[in-house]
Amino acid sequence: MALQGSYTFKGIVLSEAYVMISYVQTNKSINSSQNLVSAATYNSDGTIDQEAVYETIYSSIINCNGEVKIYKDAAAKTANPHDYIISKGFNFVGDVSADADNAVIQAYTHLKTLDEYDGYTDV
Repeated sequence: MALQGSYTFKGIVLSEAYVMISYVQTNKSINSSQNLVSAATYNSDGTIDQEAVYETIYSSIINCNGEVKIYKDAAAKTANPHDYIISKGFNFVGDVSADADNAVIQAYTHLKTLDEYDGYTDV
């Protein structure tokens, strides 16, 4: 699996550039936020009658990062996979639900949303 399209590198247009994901890493982080349940109430003299009540809300986020290697074309990648033109990192929020695509497919789907790879096709 890879993407193919026109890529400009240092002013040179590679009309059949071959973009291959070399790795994807997935990490889960837990975020917390405070949600106001009830506001503080005050006495007539300005002192606090009842403190504000907050609840803590926890949410999981799946952070993914990866790297692509860009080759002149598919033949260049096949001839020598270590001879890529440039490698670039990227990040996206992943999905680990039971019916989600695997991380690599999610990564390719994400790449196609970026302006840099607009119009690229799956190969």
